[in-house]
Amino acid sequence: MRYTAKHLLNGTLEEAMMIAKDRTRDERVYPNITSLKQVKWDETDTDIHCEFITRGDGEIPKPLRKLITPKMVSWRETGHWDKKNNTYEYQVKTFYFSNIFQMRGKIRFIPQGNDKILRELEGEIKINLPLLGQLAEKTIVKYQIDNLDKEAKIFEKDLEELRKKRGKM
Repeated sequence: MRYTAKHLLNGTLEEAMMIAKDRTRDERVYPNITSLKQVKWDETDTDIHCEFITRGDGEIPKPLRKLITPKMVSWRETGHWDKKNNTYEYQVKTFYFSNIFQMRGKIRFIPQGNDKILRELEGEIKINLPLLGQLAEKTIVKYQIDNLDKEAKIFEKDLEELRKKRGKM
C-alpha cells in the first residue's frame, strides 16, 4: 500500500537537513522506538550511505513481552541521502518475517520561498499474507501517517530551537 505525507515547515533548507539527518531524534519523537544504533555512515560531497538498526517495542503490552524477543521487533534501515536533490531514500528489512514484510520510501525537502520547506514523503508498505495482509497494511499506514504528523510538530519545534541557538529569532 502506497501512502504520502506532506508537511510545510518553517526554516531554511540547511536547517531542515541538519535536523532530518539527526537520527538520535527517533527515540525521542516516536513512541514505539526504544533504541536506534547507527551501523554505517559513509559521507562524500554528493551523498551519504547509511544504515541503522532500530528496535520498536515501546508499545507492546507486558504480557506479550515475554513471548517477543528484541530481534522480533527490530529492523535494519538502509538509506541514501542525495545531497544535490535533498532527498533520502530508504528500505527497511525486518529481522523476522522479512519474507512477508517490505517497506520503502523517499523523503524530499523542497524550498518554498522565505524560510519555508515542504517535506514530502512517499512510502510503501507490503505485507504478503492472504486476507490479513491488506488489513495490516492499512493499519500500519494509518499509524505511520499519525506518527509523521506528530513528528512534524516536533520537527517544527526542533527547527525553532536551532534558529534560537543560531541567533535567527
